[in-house]
Amino acid sequence: MKESPDEVHFQVEYSGGLPSCESVTEEYIIREDGIEIQDTVRGPIRAVRMYFPLLITNGADMTEIRCDKGGFTVSLGEFTYSIKPRKSDDVVIRIFDVEAPNRNGIYKIGCFEKQGNSVGCHIEL
Repeated sequence: MKESPDEVHFQVEYSGGLPSCESVTEEYIIREDGIEIQDTVRGPIRAVRMYFPLLITNGADMTEIRCDKGGFTVSLGEFTYSIKPRKSDDVVIRIFDVEAPNRNGIYKIGCFEKQGNSVGCHIEL
């Protein structure tokens, strides 16, 4: 959709064979200050969710995970990433009480839930 030295803007649409909606569109804007993601679901739905991996441990070190009305912040030593809802979104923010391991570490699952058909976030590294 747009490409410049300062920004890349694109979208991906999933459709066909989805069990409870017509399509899901993910829109991405990548800039120096982070990544904006907007998910929009078309069809008869009442609410949408975005899920996020929140690193607990990389196998050697433990992280600090913070969750508040501003979103999630995960810190490991001097490194931090944050996931925040769009300012215009009235979201329910939660961390599920499960651990999801993969080859890079063990994660908690964070979630933004919003009434309607669209939800967005900003990710900073």
